Amino acid sequence: MRLPIRKKVLLLTLALSAALIAASVLISSALFSRRIQNQAKALCREASESMVERIEETYLEFLSKYREQMDPIFRENREEILRVCASKTISYEEKEEFFYQLTLPLFPPRDSFGMTYEKAVFRGDYQSLLINLNAAASAAGMEGGYVFFCDEESGDIVYLLDSTADTSYDYQFPGSVDTETVELRKYVLDAADPQPYIINHFCFYAAPIRLNEADTAPIAYVGFQHSLSELEQNQQSFRQTIFFIMLGATAVLALVYFLFADRFIVRNIRRLSDATETFSRQLQGDSDLKLIRSEIRSRDEVGELSSQFNLMQEKIVSYIQTLGEKTAQEESMRAELDIASRIQMQSLPVSGFETGSFRVNSYLKPAREVGGDLYDYFLPDEDHLFFTIADVSGKGIPAALFMMRGKELIKASAGKGMSPGEIAFIVNNELCRNNEAGLFITAFFGICDLHSGHLVYARAGHEQPFLIRDGKSEQISPESNIVLGLFEGFRYEEDSLDLKPGDRLVLFTDGVNEGINPAREEFGYERIRTVIEKQEGNVLPVLEESLTRFADGEEQFDDITLLQLSRAKEFELHFAHPDYSVISRACEESKMRLTGFPEERVSEVCIILDEVLNNIISYGGDGGDAPDITLSFRLLEDKITLRIEDTGIPFDPLQSEGPDLEKNILERPIGGLGIFFVRSMSDEVHYKREGNKNILTVTKTMKE
Repeated sequence: MRLPIRKKVLLLTLALSAALIAASVLISSALFSRRIQNQAKALCREASESMVERIEETYLEFLSKYREQMDPIFRENREEILRVCASKTISYEEKEEFFYQLTLPLFPPRDSFGMTYEKAVFRGDYQSLLINLNAAASAAGMEGGYVFFCDEESGDIVYLLDSTADTSYDYQFPGSVDTETVELRKYVLDAADPQPYIINHFCFYAAPIRLNEADTAPIAYVGFQHSLSELEQNQQSFRQTIFFIMLGATAVLALVYFLFADRFIVRNIRRLSDATETFSRQLQGDSDLKLIRSEIRSRDEVGELSSQFNLMQEKIVSYIQTLGEKTAQEESMRAELDIASRIQMQSLPVSGFETGSFRVNSYLKPAREVGGDLYDYFLPDEDHLFFTIADVSGKGIPAALFMMRGKELIKASAGKGMSPGEIAFIVNNELCRNNEAGLFITAFFGICDLHSGHLVYARAGHEQPFLIRDGKSEQISPESNIVLGLFEGFRYEEDSLDLKPGDRLVLFTDGVNEGINPAREEFGYERIRTVIEKQEGNVLPVLEESLTRFADGEEQFDDITLLQLSRAKEFELHFAHPDYSVISRACEESKMRLTGFPEERVSEVCIILDEVLNNIISYGGDGGDAPDITLSFRLLEDKITLRIEDTGIPFDPLQSEGPDLEKNILERPIGGLGIFFVRSMSDEVHYKREGNKNILTVTKTMKE
């Protein structure tokens, strides 16, 4: 949910006010509580030390004698005393009776009958000390005073006097034991510097009583207990008072803060926000931009932000105007580059060029709109095929222009019937002239004899092509000439090889083998070799797809150009006056050479052979022996061409219109169904008569 800044400031003010009030109350209450506790501790200490002085002046002899008489009584009855003191089920009356009997040797009986002089004196001193202890407690505002000693053998705390009412359940009878002495030992008995301490809403302190200053072990302790319940009540009242005081003060401060923030910050930010929103809507719309000035005069960060906003608007408007002009220029340039790219691509021959038993496939993908790679192929005469692949140093428009210049020079030289070495010599000399940019071209020139398959080529610094033969590949032309366009007058040496039926020559530019992936690894020659050896027919689509997968989204850094020259697989079968058994032989020979193609297509080839050969054997001999038959088989990539020659009587099977399949089979005339099957299963069927031979040519694609 979007909150306006005014609401945010208000919420922040309320939150800060609440935090300030809470902190003030807590801190004030803590300070007040500590002060009262310190006062209570001081009172306990003062009362205890004052009572010690009085005892040492008046009651020291009595207390010493009292302690000496209580020691044997306590030690003889310690276990029973501990049991009674620790029990929660013994009533007050039972405790009173127990300790009465226990201290009967010290105190006179209840009826005072038979009381001796010593007991009377003891009782008087006891009552006098108890009265003084009670008076001291009342004068200091204490809840009670105690006199006790610490047994040296057991370490138990044994009470001698308790100034609290003797009817209270918490009254400590003479001779009773305190079962909870952890804090007393920690802060008083075992402490080097005894201190008052607070426990269970009470403050307590005990001062030692010594016979003389030389004694280190006190004969007893006198302690006073002060209740803190009044402190807690005063603390609650103090909290309420502080709360209302801070509430009023904070409310005034919060109001002043909010009004100040609203006047000098929120309103200015709101004005700046409105101006920004208006300007933003203009940016999103189609109307002309207008400056929306935020006139804030404050001499602070908001005023500075307003000035910077106005300056930013001016810069944005100026930038958009400039950007519009640049965008228009870029769009015009992009359109021109698109046209140039189409012109460049249209100047290249279409992939899949076939002539005789040879086929050329090609592929080019520029790294930018226009590229510096090129390929070309054409027939300089009826008996030869010229082809080239080249790569211009650099990329973009300069490389494309240099490439077009090189392409025209190559085409002009090759069209004059020159050899590859001569073409390279002429093109190099022409490119060296006026080559101030220092660009150069790597190239491969080849001229292939369409009848013999003899290939003459020259390599000018270009990548080594791969020759694929019988499923294995090897790179040709290990020795290279220098690149074109740098050294005028260089003579280029030529090499040659014979392309056999089924051979494929794969050429490429360095954008293929030097293609990289995100790990900065190069595609390399071995990956090229692995891909092309596994692929039959046209390897270029598979090679390009493998390179794309290897790049894994990495930007293409160089043009990619591929070219493949393939020579068809061929074989011939000759049958002199054949019988019907040759049909099976022809079909088996075809299946053996069509391994890897879909079985359905291979079966259709067998049906075509069956129909045509059956027709020739049955009717070509004019009543005599069957005519001689020559079957030529040519497989170029995924297309098979069957050439069937026979020396029989002249007969053109294509003149037949074929059977009318809509008629009932019994009403149709006999014949014509075989050639119908041949036509329906083939891409092209041609017939001609040369000399004394019938020649039927059937072309069929072997892949979908």
